Amino acid sequence: MTPNRCRPVRAVLLAAISMIASTGAADTEIGTFVAVRGTVEVRRASAGDWKAAAVGAPIYVADEVRSGEDGRAKLFFRDSAVVDLGNDSMLSVKVYDSTSSDNVLNLSKGILRAFLQNDERADGRFEVETPTAVVRADGTVFIVDYSEAAKETHVYGLEDTVDVQGSIGLIGPSLKVGAGEQTRIQAGKFPEPVQAVDPAQLAAMTSSLEIIGSGRNDGFAATHPLLSGAVVRSDERPAAVQVGLTAGASGSGDPYLSPEAPGETLLERLSPDVRANTQPIPEYEFGRPDRVPPSR
Repeated sequence: MTPNRCRPVRAVLLAAISMIASTGAADTEIGTFVAVRGTVEVRRASAGDWKAAAVGAPIYVADEVRSGEDGRAKLFFRDSAVVDLGNDSMLSVKVYDSTSSDNVLNLSKGILRAFLQNDERADGRFEVETPTAVVRADGTVFIVDYSEAAKETHVYGLEDTVDVQGSIGLIGPSLKVGAGEQTRIQAGKFPEPVQAVDPAQLAAMTSSLEIIGSGRNDGFAATHPLLSGAVVRSDERPAAVQVGLTAGASGSGDPYLSPEAPGETLLERLSPDVRANTQPIPEYEFGRPDRVPPSR
């Protein structure tokens, strides 16, 4: 085969190798949904339809995640970064490489909170992009809130500092936002000077991002030291041993000593599935533990 005839074949091979490499990168799991509350959906790069996100579902590069008015999600990435996505939000994974710590998320709508580990590699970066701002951070905690209606981004520092730049001015020094501080970046403008955050406002915003359980059949471990004594009625407990008291002497309180030998209590003989209280947490919050929860 002549050199000229080899060129088209070589070009086809290179294109095929590039396609395989890009597909392999997109299929690499870079995170997991560890909590989901309300309406949360994910769309894969290889699929055009949205599907409900479930706890334990993987996250890949180029995935898009959106939450409804009642939706929240907690995403855990392989480099130990944690991202909490709030209500009515849209997040996409542009770049994520846990080996080089080159990670870029895009928040096109809504609010998120990021917990980042320290990365000593000088070339590492973690960025959250919005239509008006770019937030860079390392080993810190911060909140990014983008309003699609107002076309502006608010950045709130919770721990350490984050670097903030407007999307129109990525060359030059960035604005540093520390703990308890905030800045606003409007469309086509640079970040505004740093201001202190009202503690009540910050507390309300943080509360809106919290997820206690997944809203499904999460359970409380009945063998936890704080609960093991509460699940046995006092009149059903084994005979208590009052150390240091002579016969006929009376002690104060309720002297209940858990046996030290394993397997002597009912809780220790039950399987882990039975030991767990599978009462859904939202219903637990609206009723006392000794009451039957309302039916759905």
